[in-house]
Amino acid sequence: MTHLIKDTFYKEKLYQVSLSSFSFAQEQAGKQKEAKQPISEDVLKKALTTYGKTAEGQHYAYLSFMANNLDLTSLHGIEKFKHLQHIDVSNNSIKSLKPLNGLKYIITLKASNNRLTKLLDLKHIPLQIMDVDCSNNEIEVIPDLSCHRFLRYLNLSYNKIRQIEGVQKNKYLQVLKLANNHIDHIENLDGMNLTELDLFGNEITILDGLTQLPKLRKLELSQNQIKSLNGIVDLISVRELRMANNKISRIKELSFLENLVFLSVLDLCYNPIQNRRYYRWQVLYKLPGLRNLDGVQVPPEDIVKAENLYGMDLEDRKRIFKEVLPDEEFIDRRIHISELIEPETEDENENQEFIDQYDKTGKMMQKQTKSIGSQKSISEMYHSNKSLQEREYQ
Repeated sequence: MTHLIKDTFYKEKLYQVSLSSFSFAQEQAGKQKEAKQPISEDVLKKALTTYGKTAEGQHYAYLSFMANNLDLTSLHGIEKFKHLQHIDVSNNSIKSLKPLNGLKYIITLKASNNRLTKLLDLKHIPLQIMDVDCSNNEIEVIPDLSCHRFLRYLNLSYNKIRQIEGVQKNKYLQVLKLANNHIDHIENLDGMNLTELDLFGNEITILDGLTQLPKLRKLELSQNQIKSLNGIVDLISVRELRMANNKISRIKELSFLENLVFLSVLDLCYNPIQNRRYYRWQVLYKLPGLRNLDGVQVPPEDIVKAENLYGMDLEDRKRIFKEVLPDEEFIDRRIHISELIEPETEDENENQEFIDQYDKTGKMMQKQTKSIGSQKSISEMYHSNKSLQEREYQ
């Protein structure tokens, strides 16, 4: 009886395994069939647009293929339209761009939000491809793109890339977007003519590899793990620097930006440095050329307040006071003075909180907190200084 039960059990298990294997084989066959399924006529009618002269100028043909969000799983069939110049297959479920082989006149290619694992895996290279957007895919490696000599825009954000490579020989590349990948090191960019570099949301801790980008104007490094601005000092052409949500905590880091004469937009939101006392005025004093700080426009009065904090107009005040009241003693009655700023030390806790907070309009919101160690709280320093001034006045 026991032997019969065991025999029945093993037969049942064998049957289940057979069913499972059959289902898996069917699934794989279905996927292969799906991958090779040609584009339907209805899709072609919707997608083929811009009928005009070919690049050679001898014939007329369709020049654009716009198939955004049409539930495509394959591009088989597109190879018939050899004169296509602009292709948009974003928001589909495409796994490969191999059907684009032979389309040598492509200028712009948009293939974001698909299931691509390889970038431009084409045997026949498009001669004039300039703009490529393959963001939101599953690409892990950037291949050597030197063969695409006219490439000027490359968007590979939201992929699985771990290393910057394959683009150093693309001398015409101006915009490189690699946001939300797994990059922990900036490399292989020396000597390039980039004007915009986007590395938002990666795993970068140190700013190196940026010393030889003389034409870079926009640099996006928000949401990384960066503690120091050292490494940006050589970016002489940079206009916009976005470093929000990092770990920058000290005002002295701004010294690395003082020689960037064209810098007009700086974003340090959600960094510990933003909680420093008189943070906004300190930044504007050290970087008076800024026109936008942390997403807030810099009005002229903020520049005046920054200069006033450090007593830039103190001598003029004394001179005018003596002219009007020559027999009276001049007393500095400023409430906000740089002497109230506690000195930064190397061993201080980076997470310490300071009294000042700022709202979205850039206005200071007072918040009574104490600093570390045996140092006085900033409010105590403020009241002590004010009492001293009142006694001197009396």
